[in-house]
Amino acid sequence: MEAKIKYLEMIQNVINRMAKNSFLLKGWSITLLTGIITLLNNKIYVSNSIIILFLLLDSYYLMNERQYRKLYEKARMLNNKEINFDMSIKFFDKKEYLKSIFSYTEICFYIILIIINNILLT
Repeated sequence: MEAKIKYLEMIQNVINRMAKNSFLLKGWSITLLTGIITLLNNKIYVSNSIIILFLLLDSYYLMNERQYRKLYEKARMLNNKEINFDMSIKFFDKKEYLKSIFSYTEICFYIILIIINNILLT
């Protein structure tokens, strides 16, 4: 039972790191966008492309977080003899990545940033 708890804690720590990275990226995107708006007048394409790059990177972390959540659920069902402390997940699944890009939280946050950016720079 102790091995299972340790394994679940390991997976949960990775999930927490992915969520923290996603949160930090959202903060950095706002900070960087504010700086760009201040420095570059009427350069909408530059700031919009940076917002899209942050969306893609943030979605990558969200995709990995979701995959580790699936691993956590799978590990939760294991008995002590089946635990092998395997932390591998399927990296870069295109379907999962697209789902992450078009997830409600990502789209709402980054669309609002693009709208604000376009209003301020026009």
